[in-house]
Amino acid sequence: MTRRLMLALPLAALCRAADPAQEAIDVLTELAASLSAGNVGRFLAVFDPKIKGYGELRNNVTALIAEGDVQCFLDPQENEGDARARTLQVEWTLRSAAGSRERAVKCGVEKQGGKWRITAFDPLGIFAPF
Repeated sequence: MTRRLMLALPLAALCRAADPAQEAIDVLTELAASLSAGNVGRFLAVFDPKIKGYGELRNNVTALIAEGDVQCFLDPQENEGDARARTLQVEWTLRSAAGSRERAVKCGVEKQGGKWRITAFDPLGIFAPF
């Protein structure tokens, strides 16, 4: 690897990380991918454990994944805020072997310790089993 390339890599990482709006969308994309992959631990890791209803969320997601073949589709509608906190609205479509639902979702994300976490999510009931 050339010296120039080695110097350019950290700069490229900084440029990519400089877009809080995209980083916030990436949080929801990770959430949807985790649910579709059936990975409860990775799904819950995106949430701040202090979020209201966290225990019920854990139970619901576990039951939803047990129903089998979960698919998520996101259509971002709004993304507002700054480099520390953002509010997003998305149309969230959830499909599983047992049914389908679509909801307008409002979500708050905050940067905590250098990592974006979901600190508000309404309605959490979208993740209830069918």
